Amino acid sequence: GIKGVIIGKVSRGSGAEKAGLKGARETVTGRVELGDIITAVEGNPVVTQDELMAVMEHHKVNDKVTVELLRGTHRERVSVTLQAVN
Repeated sequence: GIKGVIIGKVSRGSGAEKAGLKGARETVTGRVELGDIITAVEGNPVVTQDELMAVMEHHKVNDKVTVELLRGTHRERVSVTLQAVN
């Protein structure tokens, strides 16, 4: 199976939105489509939310990090500028 952290929601105006990350969404037919799946941050594989948070603890607000993700069947790398969590 696919290993990674599914993005449930992307906040408006966030670094994730600016980087083009996609959260889960409901289609017009009522089906739920999964969001992007984060597979690594700065080359560090992440499988669980805890692993993602552990990697992020090494970074601070305004740092740019490379996020590797799976969108459907396509693997992508995007640069995300970190912001404070509200």
